[in-house]
Amino acid sequence: MLVSMIPSLVPERLLPRANALEATSFSTAAIAGPALAGAVAAGLGASAAVAAEAALAGLALLAVARLPRIGVAAARAASSMTATIRQGLWHLARTPVLRGVTVATAVALGGLGLLTLALPFLAERLGVGRAGAGYLWAALEAGAAAGALAAARPLAGWPPQRVVLAGVALLGLAMATWPLAPSFPLALLLVVLAGVAEGPAFAATFATRQRFTPADLRGQIFTTAASLKMGAFAV
Repeated sequence: MLVSMIPSLVPERLLPRANALEATSFSTAAIAGPALAGAVAAGLGASAAVAAEAALAGLALLAVARLPRIGVAAARAASSMTATIRQGLWHLARTPVLRGVTVATAVALGGLGLLTLALPFLAERLGVGRAGAGYLWAALEAGAAAGALAAARPLAGWPPQRVVLAGVALLGLAMATWPLAPSFPLALLLVVLAGVAEGPAFAATFATRQRFTPADLRGQIFTTAASLKMGAFAV
């Protein structure tokens, strides 16, 4: 996972900013990707949208290929892919901070997964139709991007695991206000504010994994933890 390579690409003093920018890239893609796919599909058809996705993936592969070669100080000599995965899982399970942050963020993302069902009905109740859920998702990601960038410097000295837990808690409290919104514009504002809480927590998740994982296990930890989170979202 490319996020695990950040500490090898930037000096330590720039890590908070780099993590914030990486978190912002996720939010930007979450907004621009569906919008681009919808525009291409509407104008040229679904096949063209799939072709555009393939082209973007090819460009991403070229960008990855241009990254400088990065060596780690002590690469583990794993006898198989299974052994490599087992090493990562064992480190994740026996490191309390990593284990706690992974469980907390997986549970949180499981809750966000419910929004795929809830937001269309919220938008419909507020009079804009179920398609208005797209604007709510965009508002959440825009808030997350703004929050990650704004908090990068003020929270740089905080223990990242505490930022994660505080952000998850604030996100939950902010989400509790959404059903109380009397109008769609106010709902958008409340969703943006929730995103502002989510963004710093997302960036701090990267910092937590970087701080508590040896360099030669970062790829396994980042990939495994992200897979658990996405699995929770899907469930």
